[in-house]
Amino acid sequence: MIRDFLEPRSNRETFTDDIKLYANRQLLDLTGMTAKVQLDRADGYYLQPNYLPYYPYDIFPPPFLLATTENGKAAIVASSIIRFTFTVAEMATLSAGQYRLSAQATSADGTRTIQLFQFQIPIIDGGLPAS
Repeated sequence: MIRDFLEPRSNRETFTDDIKLYANRQLLDLTGMTAKVQLDRADGYYLQPNYLPYYPYDIFPPPFLLATTENGKAAIVASSIIRFTFTVAEMATLSAGQYRLSAQATSADGTRTIQLFQFQIPIIDGGLPAS
């Protein structure tokens, strides 16, 4: 599993990326697998849209974004590259803060699941109305 930090992204832009995956210095073969990528709050708290105080996850469920090969927002575009996209409308649902971008791949028969990566990523307030 890859762990790293990504450059900040605005909550007023489309977030799309291609990530090439390695395991033990070899390209990881994801042929025939399904994938999911989730962007969620990393600190266990989130700011509600009406800017009330922070609440823990167990009181109010936090917003998160999910891209999967099933919903068409993620794809395995080459044997070792996963592509995901979160639209500007989806990104606009997130308040500024520290987020976690995580991904898994599962074999077609469901017998093997691999945690691909977990990145820390700051989401900044774009300062413009969502379009």
